[in-house]
Amino acid sequence: MVTVCFFTGAYNCIMTCARTGGILMPPKGKWDICPEEKGRMSIMNKKVLGTAAAAAAAGGAVYAASKVKKQAQAQGMRREKESLQPRNYGDKQVYLVGGGLASMAAAAYLVRDANFDGHNIHILESMDVLGGSNDGAGSVQQGFVCRGGRMLNEETYEKYPFHFQLQIIYEVFQNQCRVTWKVKNMDDKTMYFQIGGHPAFACPCEGGMIRDDYSVRAGESPLLEVAFLENGLLSNEKELHSNEFVLEEDTFARDAFILQNETIGRLELVNHLSNQVKVRVSADVPAWGIWSTADKKAPFVCLEPWYGRCDKEDFEGELSEREYMQSLESGEEFTGGYLMELL
Repeated sequence: MVTVCFFTGAYNCIMTCARTGGILMPPKGKWDICPEEKGRMSIMNKKVLGTAAAAAAAGGAVYAASKVKKQAQAQGMRREKESLQPRNYGDKQVYLVGGGLASMAAAAYLVRDANFDGHNIHILESMDVLGGSNDGAGSVQQGFVCRGGRMLNEETYEKYPFHFQLQIIYEVFQNQCRVTWKVKNMDDKTMYFQIGGHPAFACPCEGGMIRDDYSVRAGESPLLEVAFLENGLLSNEKELHSNEFVLEEDTFARDAFILQNETIGRLELVNHLSNQVKVRVSADVPAWGIWSTADKKAPFVCLEPWYGRCDKEDFEGELSEREYMQSLESGEEFTGGYLMELL
């Protein structure tokens, strides 16, 4: 084994060449070589030294280029910082309306990037808790509550004239996630509502597979009645379909599949080549939706449990008259939800 070491300033370039016979060492700057190897080694040394020198030069060039780039970046950041340091905003004040994440992020960037005095930044919030729709409280043991009620204002009450409280609870354990909805009527009149989930799952969910290798299986009944959407409303047209929906390119050409059957109980994402269930969504709901984007082969599919659905295309009745409508008297609470399993 021949080891040649170069000490070029701060760099060490070590090259190892396979050899049989003598060992080449550089004590005190001189080469000490076995006499019988001298002739062959003189040629070998020139090649090794030449290759090592080229490698050292290339490595040095790469390092030098990298160093110059880093210096330029550091210099640019230094100039930017120096331009902000002496900036004097005087007695200017900044007022941010709403204590949500956007206002808090804006305040942080003003301090960090603009060197603005934090004492002159004011966040105006009518409530006693900051964080906007993402404010929350709780613990790992009892869970966390995210209020998210700020979108309920006069404009939304004109469209949906009910005061309510919605609590969504997520419980994760091993390969399962349980979602629980709790809806409470906070109004002094009967409240009408519908609620549903929109969980989406990666598909394909295994390496080497394509979306066409999967299907969605709905319950146990081999034949189901399926409805479709027409301009966002439920079409009066229905057809019989097997309970296996193969995810081909044109599967969702007519938008979502609407299944109105209380006995279905679950939707499963199945690798139909191996007949293995990969995802299961279970719920006791009156309707289900199966959806993905049309003609795009998007890498996901939605398995949706619904306590209700959209109106029929010819429906002209009152809110309380909609099919699958849920209702609560004043002070009453509804509890529902679904279970997701990754198998």
